[in-house]
Amino acid sequence: MDSRGKKTLVSFAISFCLGFLAFALLFFLTHVYTLRSWSDSLFLGGAVSLAAPLLILSARSGAFDVFSYSFYRLGQSFRGDGQSRFATAYDYQEYKKTERTKHPLVLWPYFLISGLFLVSAFILMIIALPRN
Repeated sequence: MDSRGKKTLVSFAISFCLGFLAFALLFFLTHVYTLRSWSDSLFLGGAVSLAAPLLILSARSGAFDVFSYSFYRLGQSFRGDGQSRFATAYDYQEYKKTERTKHPLVLWPYFLISGLFLVSAFILMIIALPRN
């Protein structure tokens, strides 16, 4: 299996595990086993699975590079030699930008899994609505 296939498989696994963990926590900790609780739990799982790629995209856009650089410099201050690979935060940011272009993301599994969770939640919500 090539690198892109492995990334896709890992993305599927992480997305499903995040969604299922959120689902299971809400569903099993509330001890209410109705269609509405299924719907609410599936919605939470879908929301968590959808939030993960959005957070990843914001981090990959460089929004946290300066923050990350400050921790890099803090770690460098504890080294005895005082040598740093990056003289400025700009150098660090440029390095991270080139690294991001070398390693593209595979995010569509997150959107697919979250969509399945959310559509399932919507269908169960429609079924659980009281009929007048």
